Amino acid sequence: MISSQLRVRDWASIHADLTFIYEGEVAECFRDCAMPENFLGAWLILRGKCRLTQGATLIEAGAGQWIILRRAAGWQYFSPDARILSIRFEAEWPDRKPFFDLGLSACFPATRFPRLEEKGRRLLEGVRRVTPKTTVDLKAELVSLGEFLDIRTGFLAWFTELCATLEALDIHPSRTMLRDERIAKVLYNLSRLPLSARFREEELAASIGLQVGQFVRVFRREVGTTPKRFFDERRRDACRRLLANTDMPIKEIALELGYMRLSDFSAWFSAHEGTSPRDFRRRFRDTGKPMML
Repeated sequence: MISSQLRVRDWASIHADLTFIYEGEVAECFRDCAMPENFLGAWLILRGKCRLTQGATLIEAGAGQWIILRRAAGWQYFSPDARILSIRFEAEWPDRKPFFDLGLSACFPATRFPRLEEKGRRLLEGVRRVTPKTTVDLKAELVSLGEFLDIRTGFLAWFTELCATLEALDIHPSRTMLRDERIAKVLYNLSRLPLSARFREEELAASIGLQVGQFVRVFRREVGTTPKRFFDERRRDACRRLLANTDMPIKEIALELGYMRLSDFSAWFSAHEGTSPRDFRRRFRDTGKPMML
């Protein structure tokens, strides 16, 4: 397993969660298209061929090979007969840096690490028991506590196997070492703050004994952005997923993100995305294409 040693609280700060799992043919809309940069992912090619381009990285894979995806934008191509097992997930540190980065994307034969497929299929079976219909936003599904724990247990079993597999390939967690423990505490709290919460830098600064100006400077030095922008990016990520991948009414999405007035929500979204929430959703509805595979 992972040889690096950190304090338990550092490992506990990792956010790792399943977003999407699917086995089947690759829909036509995904065979030759851009890929999003929001998630890590793993593709097991069961039939056909795949070509992946991310920057200067080019990977070509056929049946019986895994591709472990880097969290980066790129271009994906699948042959018309392609069939895959796709697992999309989040794995990041409190500052939102990806848990794995250097060394990805990577390709290797499934026969070299058979337990990765075994755990992946168990995870797929567990999710199908809870949500027989394939969903591209597992977090939006209504499940019982027992069902949630079953999915989480299955995902962590697969993720553990993935970590061991990547370590065997000399690909290790890309730890972002935060020098200031106070900022680590703030990031932990920010990652758990409801998206509808009113953001107050004053309260965050006071929680670690700093004045607002000093707090913002220290946060920017450690994380590379301001606290407000960090939290706002969480909101935008959630908003894009809800608009593209769910049928939740736009007014409810606005409330979910803390906007009581739809006009304020639309202005905020348009300022960042260059289009209205309605047009953003229509773009995906018209193509029949969710944000990921």
